[in-house]
Amino acid sequence: MHGCLRAEPHDNKIRLVSPALGLIAVGNRRSLGDRGERAAIGILEREGYRVLETNYSSRYGEIDIVADEGGWICFVEVRLRSSDRFGSALESLTRRKRDHLRKTAQIFLARRGQLERDHRFDFLALDWDRQSQTPRSHVLLKYAFGADD
Repeated sequence: MHGCLRAEPHDNKIRLVSPALGLIAVGNRRSLGDRGERAAIGILEREGYRVLETNYSSRYGEIDIVADEGGWICFVEVRLRSSDRFGSALESLTRRKRDHLRKTAQIFLARRGQLERDHRFDFLALDWDRQSQTPRSHVLLKYAFGADD
């Protein structure tokens, strides 16, 4: 987590705490992530994607969603933000994270014998409403980054 924001275990739940803001949220460890993932899947399906897998992991990290769109394998990174206080969602996608996504994508393709398959990296930013626990809006960037940038 961000240096100014920490997650603390609390009765099988998690509390997000900021020294500047105090307690931000209490919830099940995966509940916000699960709600965000469900919202992201719904958005992608409405955009014509067919979800193949979620939370694909390798030793390099995790790809949030792997989907097919128009014959392309799309590796989709999803970010939720309820404010730009710690930077925009896209700014949070560091070079290191992009490198790990690329390596994990190569493993995904290799394990399926599809290294030659057309693929790309998409980015889905959800502007999250803390009150309703739903996205207010979203931005979907196809081809968000390339194989070597």
